[in-house]
Amino acid sequence: MTSPGGDKSKIARRAIISGLAAAAVIVVVTLVLSSLNSAPATPSSQTTPSARATAPADSASTPAPTADPGAAPTAAPAPGPSPTATAPRTSTEVQKGTTAGAALPPAVPLPVLFSGPMPRSASAVGKLVAGFPAVIPVAQGSKIADSSVSSSGNFLQATLSAKTSLSPNSVIAFYQSEFAKMSLPGAPLPAVGRSTAFDFARDGNSITLTVSPSGSGGSTYTVLGVLRASS
Repeated sequence: MTSPGGDKSKIARRAIISGLAAAAVIVVVTLVLSSLNSAPATPSSQTTPSARATAPADSASTPAPTADPGAAPTAAPAPGPSPTATAPRTSTEVQKGTTAGAALPPAVPLPVLFSGPMPRSASAVGKLVAGFPAVIPVAQGSKIADSSVSSSGNFLQATLSAKTSLSPNSVIAFYQSEFAKMSLPGAPLPAVGRSTAFDFARDGNSITLTVSPSGSGGSTYTVLGVLRASS
């Protein structure tokens, strides 16, 4: 059985232990509060520069004009006349300093091939027949075989056969040159054998040349002309 003195000593020990525990708790709480007070304050948010660009000082200070709600709308100015496009200059445009509508120089008339009078129908051997038209020349170095003329209405037919020492190409070149002076263009015609033929024609007039090489090295040729007498 425990004595009253022993119970009192137990109670005293318990009181001492409880006091020490409470003191220890107070010390711990004091240390925690002290550490919290000494730690640097953490900023709640970081200040960032504004992303919006700052307006210029003069534009910010000048207020924008406001429209008067009671004022009538102002009509837009009418567009001015469009510039007139300038047409490109052409070769037919009248130049400065010239007279508009000036007469062109008269065209050069084509040479007359045959004007008459009509000769009597005839033929000749070894020479040109009387009345043979001058529009049909004779190639150089030619020996005339025969010639003839005949007329019908206002048309004259003339023929010539000859032999020359010239080559066929030289005979063709001679007549092309002579007929070009009279504005008689030539065109090739179909021919038989070794012959070469050309037709020279304009305004109802026609002269046909046929050339063949000869055995002696030259050539033989015939000329047939149908000429219309000019009025």
